[in-house]
Amino acid sequence: YADTYLRYTYSDQSDETLPAHGDWVVEAICQTLDDPSKTEILCIDLDTLSPSGHFGKIFDQVNYTLDGTTYTGSNFDKIVSDFIFKNDSRFNDGTSDVTYSLAGISMSIAGAAVPPSLDVQTFLTSLEQWNAPFFQSAPNVGKGVYDYSTFFPDVISVGAWNVDANDDILAGSVTSIPTIDIYANGVVEKDGWGINFGPSFATPTAAAALANYLNAAIADLNA
Repeated sequence: YADTYLRYTYSDQSDETLPAHGDWVVEAICQTLDDPSKTEILCIDLDTLSPSGHFGKIFDQVNYTLDGTTYTGSNFDKIVSDFIFKNDSRFNDGTSDVTYSLAGISMSIAGAAVPPSLDVQTFLTSLEQWNAPFFQSAPNVGKGVYDYSTFFPDVISVGAWNVDANDDILAGSVTSIPTIDIYANGVVEKDGWGINFGPSFATPTAAAALANYLNAAIADLNA
């Protein structure tokens, strides 16, 4: 497969009237889902553009209370658990008739120059309790060194199968090629926004494709 792409980015992502990185990610998911109404998308801000450059908040270990019981886990555990307790029919006293399962996690951030922190390692280990696949984008071409699959083989590293106008593949950084597990379409386009490209958008495309498979399987079981 081959796509010629145009780089289309905004220099000021602090302007809420313009689509930022996360908006493109959600668009890639919605364009891939067979029926977006069958899937809830929980968007979690990693604050990667903050002045401090800190992106560990979602991995930080915290104490949180659900239905009178205190738990210890990552901010991710807290956010997802809170959503399920409020919206899942098994926990909300019949105010909803929907039962949720976690289809997967898509994270469009990679390329750190250092191995994952202790909090990140704890977070990745705890994902086994959710039985949910973790998709992470490979570092962009010429950028970054590591992605989590370098250290955690069960992390699904996603590259983009597209090529540029010179037929150079834009799969990801050369350092990430040995650990890439799957390739997906990294181009996302929307009227009024333009076009954007990168493994950051191949990753949610792959995660949404899995959600399609799971939704179809559940529909077959309920038929």
